Amino acid sequence: MLFIEPALFYLILRRTARTRVDVLMLIDALLTAALLVCATGLVQAALGQGIIQAEGGARRLASVYGSPNNAALFLERALAFALACARYPLDKRRRVAAIALSGLLAGVIVLTQSAGALFIGIPAAALTLLLLAYGRRELRHIDAAPAAGAGLFALRMSSERFSRILTGEGTAFVRLRVWESALEMLRDHPLTGIGLDQFLYLYRGRYVRPDAWQEPNLSHPHQIALDFWLRLGLPGLLLLIVLLILFTRAALQLHQRARQHDALTAAMAAGALGMMAGLVAHGLVDNSVFVNDLALVFALALGCIAALDRHSHDTGQRSMR
Repeated sequence: MLFIEPALFYLILRRTARTRVDVLMLIDALLTAALLVCATGLVQAALGQGIIQAEGGARRLASVYGSPNNAALFLERALAFALACARYPLDKRRRVAAIALSGLLAGVIVLTQSAGALFIGIPAAALTLLLLAYGRRELRHIDAAPAAGAGLFALRMSSERFSRILTGEGTAFVRLRVWESALEMLRDHPLTGIGLDQFLYLYRGRYVRPDAWQEPNLSHPHQIALDFWLRLGLPGLLLLIVLLILFTRAALQLHQRARQHDALTAAMAAGALGMMAGLVAHGLVDNSVFVNDLALVFALALGCIAALDRHSHDTGQRSMR
């Protein structure tokens, strides 16, 4: 489910997505799924369901997921594509829908109270989209973004849940301890890692820190590089690096070629780049790829760029003829 199914999905996507419209339909499917997750979560919240009680009595929306963090991880990936569609000069109806959906997704992510999404993942995706849209030189004229970020951070730090992050309590304390345990696992298994789906058993059985005993049931190290390395060994970490380099290079080149004459392709490439930036940034402190839906979205991003890149080259060759 985590490897074979996403790989098959990627291969089928590359073979069957022959036009921009095919790729756009897949992205629309992702956005529709995110819309349904939001709607379900809001209805559940109105009925007093799907809510997780957190630090200081904070009520966190989880929607169809078992954890609010999982909901935020999925929704922030869709948000990058929605923001890209809202920014680029597409048809008016799509841009209006993208703006409305972006507001809804952002609002629901706030209700999940995911620190990784609010303070790391979404800012990384938004900054990537701003850089692609305006470039580094023009970004210096955009003063509202840092001010908005600082205001949001100050606002959220006033809550009990987020104020404990800066003091190293709560989830921040658990993250630090689980990273120490993960590094100890790597010292014992530097080349092969510990294997698939073994973290939970080794962590609670041998590597959990004495002062972190209250949360022994963690199934992953909450860090993307450590996760790939522990599951797949050193080759897994190298695979992650190679995939990110190839993806980023192809997506940047595609965006550069399409920016002036193909707004739709440029928007989809920008959305994929923003999504991947958010994935890696948020993955520094939480899960990243190895969840069923997140693995498919990861394969979707890789496959969309591959399909769009092939279509772009085919179109360029036909125009030269």
